Amino acid sequence: MGGFFLVCTAPNENRADEVARLQQAFAELGFGAPQIVKTQAYLFAAYPKFQSRSVGLTRYPNGDFAWVCGTCLSEGVGVAATNSLYEGAAAGSPIEEGLMGHFAAVFEKHGRTEIKLDRFGGYHLFYSPDARIVSSSFYAICSALPSLTLTQQSTCEYVFNGVVSGNETLFREVKLAPIQATIVVGPHGLDVFSPKLSPTRTFNWGRRDALLRESIALLDRYFGAVARSFGDRVRCALSGGYDSRLILAYLRRHGMRPSVYVYGGAQERDVRFATRIARGEGFNLEVVDKDARPILPPAEFVDTAHRNFLATDGYGYAGIFHNGAETEELDRRVHGDTIAINGGGGEIFRNFFYLGDRDYTIREILWSFYSQFDPAPARQCSTAQVITASSRER
Repeated sequence: MGGFFLVCTAPNENRADEVARLQQAFAELGFGAPQIVKTQAYLFAAYPKFQSRSVGLTRYPNGDFAWVCGTCLSEGVGVAATNSLYEGAAAGSPIEEGLMGHFAAVFEKHGRTEIKLDRFGGYHLFYSPDARIVSSSFYAICSALPSLTLTQQSTCEYVFNGVVSGNETLFREVKLAPIQATIVVGPHGLDVFSPKLSPTRTFNWGRRDALLRESIALLDRYFGAVARSFGDRVRCALSGGYDSRLILAYLRRHGMRPSVYVYGGAQERDVRFATRIARGEGFNLEVVDKDARPILPPAEFVDTAHRNFLATDGYGYAGIFHNGAETEELDRRVHGDTIAINGGGGEIFRNFFYLGDRDYTIREILWSFYSQFDPAPARQCSTAQVITASSRER
């Protein structure tokens, strides 16, 4: 996936300290040496993927450049996708609809520097308006700031729900770029623009067969792009549920032979279902039991927790105190420039929240998502203290 940061620089401004801390953070995260673009207005550092030595930054004869961080799906990847993004980039406009995936694109085009996010909003980009820094890494941008302030609302959302809603993060000084945002790098800092996203207010009353054809066409478009870009370099989970079966079916429909795995012990339901499917369809299945590892000795646990912390970019929701199996699996899933594809939304209402088969009000649906905790402990705290900690002391 790679990574990057951009630091704005005013005339005669020395920002060597922030740049050094950002570079140190990216080194801690495991990135190799970056490619640097330095102008009078900013310093931009583009980092290669973990398994690549090439950054893939494209420079043009007129002095422009273009770079893509993340996974951009189109008629091709790498230089082909970068050129498509560059040629289709219009000042201040969102990414064109023909490009799919989760990514950020950085351009210098005709004297204007912009960072554009994908249309879905799956790629998270962090920025600090006051510090005039943009980074693909939450840990890196936090490491570069002189102080961080926990906010009461964000802290409560993170503790109770595991995520901070909207465009905020845990810290007041760091923001999450909005969906479909364009960040313009100017002489005075960062200007962040995002289109107005209106919720759907109408129902589609088309016939069931017509709607199915429309949905199949959308899926074919996406998986066709995956097939063109990655071929058999695809790894996917198979639990036996709706999402994973649908993903596997579409990968095979488009001629791909993905590497398939399932998590759990031999007697667990997911493993039994996945094994039955693999046997019936005639493909290999890797069974990974993350709990079968031996217990870590105390002397190794501190290093393991630290690796887990960095693997989640310092901003995970499931904790860092585990045996490290998931951290290693995250790396292994994408070994050899492989794309990892997993499901998680097909039966979200029935499976994830165990809602019964009945009618619900909008408020009840919202409660099932965001109120799965006892509010009594929160009421006992009258006013949460705003905590400021020096990033150098963390």
